[in-house]
Amino acid sequence: MDVEDCPTPPCILERGRSYLVNINFTSSVDTDTLTVAATANIGGIEVPWPDLDSDACKQLENSPTPCPISVGNMVDWTMSADVLSIYPTIETVVTFQLLDSSSNPQTCAMLSAIIV
Repeated sequence: MDVEDCPTPPCILERGRSYLVNINFTSSVDTDTLTVAATANIGGIEVPWPDLDSDACKQLENSPTPCPISVGNMVDWTMSADVLSIYPTIETVVTFQLLDSSSNPQTCAMLSAIIV
């Protein structure tokens, strides 16, 4: 996983800004859909990333591997993640998952981040 303007974790994420998040993976199954799930660990609780459009196929519409995705395809997925100004300043671990049609993870990435 790569995050814009973050060469090495922990990523310093400024409130009120958007960051491109890129994940590359090889699909292990045929899937008609791809869903993104993102959480931040706050006080030991996984809190869903608010205002996140969960349809990960939207970011693949003009790519070489749009949905549906075939087994063995290399997928290069990028989305813009907003760090809202209302977020607290906190050190956290952000988890991104891309789930197939059966809600099984096709890939999962964790990132140490500091929201400032």
